[in-house]
Amino acid sequence: MALEILPREILYDILSCRAHNRKDLWSCSLVSRNLWEVATSILYSNIDLNIKSEWHDNKSQPQMKKETALLKVVASNPILGAKIRALSICFPDRYINDRDEYLAFGQENGDQVARNIPFLTKATLRECGLTRHIIANITAYSHLTELNLRLGAESRQWGNKPTPVVTLRWEVPTDYAGDGGTIDSWNTVANVLDIAGTVFPKVVELDISNCRRGGSDAAPPSFSHETTEHRQNTSLSGLQAFRYQGRIHSTGRELMLDFIRRHHDTLTSIAMTFGFEALDQKMMEYVLQVVSAAPKLKSLSILIGGRGQRWESHTLPVWSNPTRPLANPTYGIEIFEMWNIGCSFSPTIGQLFSGWNTLRVLKIGAPLYEKDEHDGRPHFDEVAPEIWGFAKSLPKSIEEMFIELDNYNLTADEDEDFDPIPELAPEIFKLLPRLHTLDINAWIADIDRSTGHIPEKAIFCRRRPNEQDPDNKEKKVVWMSRLECMYQEDYGNLSNTTVEVEGNFEGKDADEPWLGGQMSWLSQSSRHWEDGKYLLGADADPYDPDVHFHTEDEDEDDDEDD
Repeated sequence: MALEILPREILYDILSCRAHNRKDLWSCSLVSRNLWEVATSILYSNIDLNIKSEWHDNKSQPQMKKETALLKVVASNPILGAKIRALSICFPDRYINDRDEYLAFGQENGDQVARNIPFLTKATLRECGLTRHIIANITAYSHLTELNLRLGAESRQWGNKPTPVVTLRWEVPTDYAGDGGTIDSWNTVANVLDIAGTVFPKVVELDISNCRRGGSDAAPPSFSHETTEHRQNTSLSGLQAFRYQGRIHSTGRELMLDFIRRHHDTLTSIAMTFGFEALDQKMMEYVLQVVSAAPKLKSLSILIGGRGQRWESHTLPVWSNPTRPLANPTYGIEIFEMWNIGCSFSPTIGQLFSGWNTLRVLKIGAPLYEKDEHDGRPHFDEVAPEIWGFAKSLPKSIEEMFIELDNYNLTADEDEDFDPIPELAPEIFKLLPRLHTLDINAWIADIDRSTGHIPEKAIFCRRRPNEQDPDNKEKKVVWMSRLECMYQEDYGNLSNTTVEVEGNFEGKDADEPWLGGQMSWLSQSSRHWEDGKYLLGADADPYDPDVHFHTEDEDEDDDEDD
């Protein structure tokens, strides 16, 4: 039926315009009554149940009355519960004077709720009474394939029967200090693996992270180092992607290698912290051990800590298009990501990658160090030669490169201060014959010494065919989109230019310039980015500077009007 292809939000609005209750339609036409029956059956065919408690600043205690009433409805209505496909439990992380109410949530009728949702396919759970009941019934969910957890890794509450889960993300609240308590270490992974080996043997994607204990988290259990050693033999036969966000001490690196060796036949993607201060020869030697331990590995990401929401902007597709490994029968790393190498770019750093002849995508960041003048400026004129020397030593196989420079204490007084970076970009394309995408972002402070969620300076380059001679492999055009945010307000200025370059180019060109190459300024609001494209919301005010963008054609029209 046509109603089934409508987004549920639209269908709900249509129904709300007709009536708020079925009784209101008794005196209406048969068509209206049929619409109600069909629409409600669609709206409530697959339910996503979100239990989210908001913290009220004017209240000294958490408010859970509505959430508790909702659980009672599900507990008393198995037909309704059978329609629930996704469940999400979210509590605030801020300090709570009395966390007991959160931890006890769902304890009273959670057992019946857990039995009434047998067709659950996805769940996001954190420590509470309802979660404990769901864990006790975990083997009853034969359709559950994705599970997100935020709770301690205690094996005694999970039982020993397998489940169909293939994607498991587990946040483990930890205390970062204290003798005998759970600490942020590889020990966490050992305990999760002990559970996963029995309860989640079909896991393909495993993501484990240690997080600082929040206000609604229970106190973590204590695990001894003996249990860590005992649990190192667990393996998951289908594991392809593994991510660990947590500290790695020197003693944990060998345990990590043992884990990778046990999964050498299946692992294609690894993302984790390695516990080194900077990318140097010593760290690269360890990285090469990781690569050799997993011969089918295609993607390697070295994670770092201490980055807030500002730094997370690079994960948006608009800044760095998500790239997946190719279906390539040959072995070798294709994607490498490390957003803070802990030192400046140099030929020596580039040479560390010189033997990686299968590397296609390089995502890498370095700190911007203050120069001897201590004038608080980034001195891009001195940074550009460092990037040049770095790029000159890279393997010629690279197709996409994303570079980040970071120091929120530095400020560029003039737009021209950034000129050396755009001037360098075309030369890098001549160095790397297969390169078609190059982004260089500078995360510094604006002229008011404040920061935002888009880079203050950036250049986005895409190699494209020459329009006059599209089949010419030796003559290309580089589209360069330059972003300037002297003041981090609602938007940044964007200018677009093209530069002809000549060289012995290989491989494919970029599909299009960055964001089409037609924008002159853009909003920093992340909610308007999707799949690398800027979206104007259907309900947005087209004259609101926070959501609207101008194209270069519109700018020309404005000039003519003036």
